[in-house]
Amino acid sequence: MSAPLVDRIPFAKIVTVLGVICVVSVGLCGAGVAFSASSYRAEWLGHFSGFMLVSGIASFWGSLLGLFLMGALWLILTIAKG
Repeated sequence: MSAPLVDRIPFAKIVTVLGVICVVSVGLCGAGVAFSASSYRAEWLGHFSGFMLVSGIASFWGSLLGLFLMGALWLILTIAKG
């Protein structure tokens, strides 16, 4: 008989990766804000900072959604196991 699904999914690894993505995306947003403050010097820097802000916000919300879903899945599978 195989192990329950809750024991086969590497929850700790997935949550660690999503947490690192969340922290890096917050730094990316901060760097985008810092670059946008000095974007009046070069037009390409303004476009680059806008890209950094959008990608940072998207990855932040995506990783938060992933963390929430992994927590809910872990909770549901743990309850179903017991």
